[in-house]
Amino acid sequence: MESSPEYYFDLKGFKFRHIFKDPVWKTLKEIKAALETVDATIFPEIQDSVSTNGKVHIGKGTEVGEFVVIHGPAYIGENCDIRPGAFIRGNVIVGDGCVVGHSTELKNSILLNGAKAPHFNYVGDSILGNSVNLGAGVKLANVRNDRGEIRDGMAKLGAIIGDGSQIGCNTVTNPGTMIGKKVMVHPNATLKGFVKSDSTVRIRTKTETIPRSSRRTR
Repeated sequence: MESSPEYYFDLKGFKFRHIFKDPVWKTLKEIKAALETVDATIFPEIQDSVSTNGKVHIGKGTEVGEFVVIHGPAYIGENCDIRPGAFIRGNVIVGDGCVVGHSTELKNSILLNGAKAPHFNYVGDSILGNSVNLGAGVKLANVRNDRGEIRDGMAKLGAIIGDGSQIGCNTVTNPGTMIGKKVMVHPNATLKGFVKSDSTVRIRTKTETIPRSSRRTR
């Protein structure tokens, strides 16, 4: 299994590249301290229905929809689309040009530039690389059912997803899943462990179509 940030991400041009560690999952422990140095500035006008508390930065050109809830500390870059009903729970870094969609929840996570979690996603204790796209309903689980250690003493760790990877609808990643660059995951997968860069993950299922019974039911 690869553990270096370079295997997963091109960090050039990312504002917080200095916090990345080897092994890459330890970067998540650096988020809170990094956000202490950020100015709490909100550049765009936000609607009255948007709730923010704590230290929150929202960059220029970012649009924030109705009924978004943002708990600081949180940094949201420029030209992002934070869609109605999104929930950002704190210790979150969102790069430039990202999408955080309706009913998507982020917690203690990093989205590199251009990453998208646009539809009913859960992203907890995870890192999404540049231009990663999560299909509708993708969940990045971050806690084992038995509450056991995931990696290096960490009780909470979601997924590390490398640049350009595409995760199909309704996929669930088990805690500690590591996915390299340019991986294509077909819908309805359940992933764990390590997936190499430039791989395709597909689920082989057989769908059978049979005639409906002509018998009437009451």
